[in-house]
Amino acid sequence: MVLLFYGRDAFRRKQKIDEILGAYRDKRGNLGVFKADLEDNIEAFDEAIDFLKNQSLFDPLKIVVFKNFSSSLFKASKRTKDLKELINLHKDSKDTLIFSAETKPTADFKFFFDEEVKSQEFEELDDAGILKFIKSEALKRGLKLKDDQAFLIKENFGSDTWSISTELDKLALSGEKMFLEKRADIPEYYQALNIFKSNQSLGHRLWALESMLSELKEDPARIFNSLSYGRAPMEQKKWLDLLADYDVAVKSGKLDYEEVLTDLAID
Repeated sequence: MVLLFYGRDAFRRKQKIDEILGAYRDKRGNLGVFKADLEDNIEAFDEAIDFLKNQSLFDPLKIVVFKNFSSSLFKASKRTKDLKELINLHKDSKDTLIFSAETKPTADFKFFFDEEVKSQEFEELDDAGILKFIKSEALKRGLKLKDDQAFLIKENFGSDTWSISTELDKLALSGEKMFLEKRADIPEYYQALNIFKSNQSLGHRLWALESMLSELKEDPARIFNSLSYGRAPMEQKKWLDLLADYDVAVKSGKLDYEEVLTDLAID
């Protein structure tokens, strides 16, 4: 069997793959699973082929996950023919090949579009989809969200399902399982965070920072780690590079998170 999962929502792609692997491992364990990361690494493709060729009494059925698949890698390495042969060989096989890609394979990889290859697209969710995702993921973690809290999380993280999941993990691990009742200040936190990340005046940003640190008693590291989303696309890479530089400074002991947050408010 050959499966193709593609689209910009990497978190939901991974969720789908983990679901399949989980069902396999529950029945057969880990011996028959191989993950090949193809990001600028055609050698991983050859390693996967070797894994599939080697027969074993302990793992007669195998699953290979090809992460970070891209048409350009196989074109550049002139391995498109080998890929086609592998897929054709396993269309009706008991083994399972899973290809995970950010973008849909180009038209010249038409063997991916045969009826025997099952594909699913994971595009970024729209507003309604994100709200549904937030509530669903929250329930999995034992968190009960009302509409206004789900909306505030969406406003803060947009369609970034990775960041949303991480934020929900933090809330669940904090022990606030019923945090709407126990933490009436959660909406205020997201509002203050949005102001801090905005282009509002210096006074407004400093007020938001003071509110989070002094009034809401938020962890400076948590605030810092929540800053990755929220910039316009043209500014996003520059912003992430700046955060990465500050993260190195903190981990090397040159700055602490409160100093970093103050710098970012003033900047």
